[in-house]
Amino acid sequence: MAPERFQGHSSPQGDIYGLGMTLYELITLQAAFSETNRRRLLQEILRGSPPRPRTLDRRIPWEIEAIIRRATEREPEERYARALQLADDLDGDGDQDLAVAGGERHVFVLKNTGKGGFESPEKLETGSYPTYIAVADLDGDQDLDLATVNNNRSQPLSLLRNDRQGEFASPVHRSLGGYGQSILAVDLEGDGDLDLAGVLRPDCIWLLKNAGEGRFGEPEVLSLRAKVQAVAAARSPAKGAPDLVAVGGENNVFLLPNRGDGTFVPGKTLVAPSSVLAIASEDLDGDGRIDLATVGGTSGAWISWNEIRFTDCNGNGVLDPCDLSARTSRDVKPGDPSPERRWCNVVLSG
Repeated sequence: MAPERFQGHSSPQGDIYGLGMTLYELITLQAAFSETNRRRLLQEILRGSPPRPRTLDRRIPWEIEAIIRRATEREPEERYARALQLADDLDGDGDQDLAVAGGERHVFVLKNTGKGGFESPEKLETGSYPTYIAVADLDGDQDLDLATVNNNRSQPLSLLRNDRQGEFASPVHRSLGGYGQSILAVDLEGDGDLDLAGVLRPDCIWLLKNAGEGRFGEPEVLSLRAKVQAVAAARSPAKGAPDLVAVGGENNVFLLPNRGDGTFVPGKTLVAPSSVLAIASEDLDGDGRIDLATVGGTSGAWISWNEIRFTDCNGNGVLDPCDLSARTSRDVKPGDPSPERRWCNVVLSG
């Protein structure tokens, strides 16, 4: 029951609160409030907040946590206005908006009118020549912020915070130690806060870790000693923190296992049949294991069908990827139901 209903007030936002609490308990498999004494339980509901879902289970997607936290705000006016708004958008009206990096110093935001169209583009100033953009709740306040990678060595990264109404603060610029080439928002440390990562030209990956509320530390750099084209996060159901996968050096796919705390160990390298420009990770065959798909060159798409098993190899209580066998299709054409496959075995140390 929503807090205000204990005080005799009723509104549609009370139903949103109840829906959010139901989703909370379905996702976490535990009660939102643990107090069993009725009087103390009432005080918890009126004055407290349940633990963040990702502090209970790191495998819960941050997007789901953001929806739950917004729906279960103590103050009714801070919740979604209606159930259809249980989807992320820039201005909190329930409609999907667009953010586009382009121009000399600007990001363009096009807000959805809700009638199949968009308002005139709103220009937000960033660093010089923004070329890549990430949209994510970086400061944990249940709205979507913006981060851009700019083609400018003195201002390579810009952060723009959302005020929950779709208005953005002036950009905060961060150094990366070079030119960034891509950006993704992902919880590298499994602590519930979204970190940032991307390619640092020509042969590195940059990491910017979030200490909470959008407070980022100094950039960290992983050197691969080969030209890097793209990087992706591989989220395994068996691990709380994702691994990284990068492509580069013409046709190499680099596996970078996460120790579970946002630090990475050198992994093995897979070889694609041709040059690779982009990569994605997903459970493509529904077996609960993360597969890889790359695009580029002249051979169409290339898929690595992974069979990966996790165990605590070094006795530190963290699951390590100790045995990975990859069935790889050399060439996947549209409409090919059973592409030719070859077997290769890869062993990753714990």
